[in-house]
Amino acid sequence: MAYRAAVAGASGYTGAELLRLLEGHPGFSTTVGTSREFAGRNVADVYPNLRTDLTYSELDPAILEDPRRRLRPRRDGWETHGTRVRSVGD
Repeated sequence: MAYRAAVAGASGYTGAELLRLLEGHPGFSTTVGTSREFAGRNVADVYPNLRTDLTYSELDPAILEDPRRRLRPRRDGWETHGTRVRSVGD
């Protein structure tokens, strides 16, 4: 099972690098990449080195946040509604 990932600001240097890393990782599936400037354009048209079918979209906070699963940082990981969520490396 692959984790789903959304990248806000995916057309900037850091966002594009994160897309590259996620696209090459078998444990992740990138579902959303946002960009104000390139919304509606294919990511591969903007960054030819990224071989993906993903299309940039406008930032919609509802896509990036699921209010049922709000995570709060803790000293030993993350917590959602009182349940500890382990980090990927735990």
